[in-house]
Amino acid sequence: MNDKEEQILRLARDVFMRFGLKSVTMDDVCREIGISKKTLYQYVGDKAELIQKILELDIKEDEAMICESESNNLQAIDELLAIQKMVQKKINAIHTSVLYDLKKYYPETWAMITRHRSGFIINAIEQNMIRGQQQGLYRTDINPAILARIYVYRLEAVFDPAVFEGLNMNPSEIYAEAMRYHIRGIATSKGIQYLEKTLSNSSQ
Repeated sequence: MNDKEEQILRLARDVFMRFGLKSVTMDDVCREIGISKKTLYQYVGDKAELIQKILELDIKEDEAMICESESNNLQAIDELLAIQKMVQKKINAIHTSVLYDLKKYYPETWAMITRHRSGFIINAIEQNMIRGQQQGLYRTDINPAILARIYVYRLEAVFDPAVFEGLNMNPSEIYAEAMRYHIRGIATSKGIQYLEKTLSNSSQ
């Protein structure tokens, strides 16, 4: 993938995130990002391929960010808070219909996301728990392999409007609360103190 293609995919991603997947046509994409259809079709064959390539780029960027956090030797709680910040940024930019449209109209791309979640994301959360245990921030009486899976699949509820109907809260706020709940549930007293101090400092 060359720089030009990445630029087009990022711009197209912004269009889909703002307006949703189903209602946006290839003509809409070209008009919004200021390129011709001929240029766009140099890189993708149709809308389904465009959406798949956008999600592939999204996954690549997510993995790079998580790997960078791991390589910086941060405290395990700081790693999770960095992931939270990244996810909240994405949630705030996404149209409410995108996940529904992906599941219903682009099952192959949704399956790719599911594999990413079931593989890379679960492994990243599990390794975070192991590091947190080694750092004394997480309890040693928890099973990282089990809790990583519970954590990842429980987060699906964050994006289900029916679950939180009537609360008048956006998914970003709900996700942040779920992350804090997760950390407090696995943290030692040292970890909880570290979390509270970090949250206090970030709010100042």
